[in-house]
Amino acid sequence: MENPVVLEYCETIAEKMKANGLLGENREVPFLSEEDFCRYCEQMIVSRELEILQAEVMALEKLANRYQERFNIIGSVHKTFFEETPQGKEYKYLHIEQMLLAFGYAPMGFMDWLLERYCYMEFSNALPNYIEYLHTIGLEACYKNLAQELSRRLYSK
Repeated sequence: MENPVVLEYCETIAEKMKANGLLGENREVPFLSEEDFCRYCEQMIVSRELEILQAEVMALEKLANRYQERFNIIGSVHKTFFEETPQGKEYKYLHIEQMLLAFGYAPMGFMDWLLERYCYMEFSNALPNYIEYLHTIGLEACYKNLAQELSRRLYSK
């Protein structure tokens, strides 16, 4: 089965390259060396993941703040991070966690990380520390693996 993270990034990077005029004459092969293209892919991944992560954290913060206003029970905030699925309730992973899991890394979930450190409602304040935690468990290696996979697929078209 095709990795959904790789497919998503193949489409995103192909669109960005067209928009930025980085495709060669045949409009399929990038107008960059393979090494430069791999670095370009990694740059795109890093900036997009951080953008998505920040947007998701702000959305979680708003949701949890409203939840706390209604119930004023901090421990119950954990419930806001689960959703009903056909398989029952499942944790809503942040995009970056989905990417890490897709590439064989197993980070602690963002909400579990916050609860373990008693951060609770301070999602955006805790985000830099969470990013640091992700780097120690192999975020850069994950970015590099994804960039190499994208480079291999897109460059050899």
